[in-house]
Amino acid sequence: MNCHVMSTNSGYYVAAVTCSGGGGAETPVKYATLLQPDDSLHISQDYRLVSFEEVLRELGSKKRVRLSRIIQRRKEREERKTREGGADEVGNSSPEMSNDIIDVIFSSPATVAAMVAYFLDNTILRTNAETRKDRGWQWWDKFRSFKTDTRSEEVYTLPFNLNKFFPSV
Repeated sequence: MNCHVMSTNSGYYVAAVTCSGGGGAETPVKYATLLQPDDSLHISQDYRLVSFEEVLRELGSKKRVRLSRIIQRRKEREERKTREGGADEVGNSSPEMSNDIIDVIFSSPATVAAMVAYFLDNTILRTNAETRKDRGWQWWDKFRSFKTDTRSEEVYTLPFNLNKFFPSV
């Protein structure tokens, strides 16, 4: 099992090495695929231990490559527009620019996960008591209005009696 190899080599991951290409004039390209801890290791397969730093470096380089492609496409569009003689006016956006913005937003897995979580959290039935308790609304109900909790005035009073001049809402 892969979990035994990973537990004996802490800080390292097991990656399966696969080769593609190599026929004719092509040079073979090696790929490393990270394995899950419960994946089985096979005798006929090549494996490599990969450190955590190597994994982070590879993920960062992939993101840099993706963003550099977007920047390169933008430069090519700007050069094409200057050759054609039509430069963009201020506030004039092209469909390519909108596509670049959407590419950058959706290239982040954390952003996509937050958007999905927000959507799912707001599609739940709000009137159900169990759902309200699971979402933690019972804690926020007493703070919906400033005057409903007596502790609010203690917490939000200003120093040096400045709340005479700047009253709380």
